[in-house]
Amino acid sequence: MDIESFANEWYREDPQIAGAREHASHLAGSQISPATGGLLRTLAGTLNARAAVQAGGDGGVSSLYLLSGMADDGVLTAIEADPAADNVAREVFREVGTGHRVRPITGRSLDVISRLADHAYDLVVIGSGASEPAEHLQQAMRLLRPGGVVVFLGVLGDGGAVLDPSRRDEKTSAARHFLTDAADNPGFTASLIPIDGGVLIITAD
Repeated sequence: MDIESFANEWYREDPQIAGAREHASHLAGSQISPATGGLLRTLAGTLNARAAVQAGGDGGVSSLYLLSGMADDGVLTAIEADPAADNVAREVFREVGTGHRVRPITGRSLDVISRLADHAYDLVVIGSGASEPAEHLQQAMRLLRPGGVVVFLGVLGDGGAVLDPSRRDEKTSAARHFLTDAADNPGFTASLIPIDGGVLIITAD
């Protein structure tokens, strides 16, 4: 057993989250692992996040992790481009009774994020597979309060495509440039966590 598998088995997932995971199992795309979910919950709790934005919520699984760490009166803006995933997430929120703490919005993430208020959020999470990562980061930094955090999930691409030098398609090349820029940018602190296809955490000044 490798370290990541051990971490996922070590983490005891909340029954409501496990139920949401099962409920969303038929959706296209990947769900976050329990280890990544625990990381999101810890970040939300450390920030005592009262307002957070999530783009791409894998049917509500990562949303529930975020809500479990946020302040009791915290509100999550959950953006989902896929109508099927959005419907599943909304049903999950109703079933677990968190609907009053979630503002679900159906739409392309950059279009929605660009309309949100400046410096009004503590945490922004960009889901795996998001296109235009640099543009997402620019918008996320605009949304964050000082000391806020932005998280990118799955930044190494499907199957770790970024690690394969033979992969030179536009999306993979953009991901490589984005990661290089994030490592070299003196304007913020960035950490790359080697779980779930790469989790990049950036702290705003």
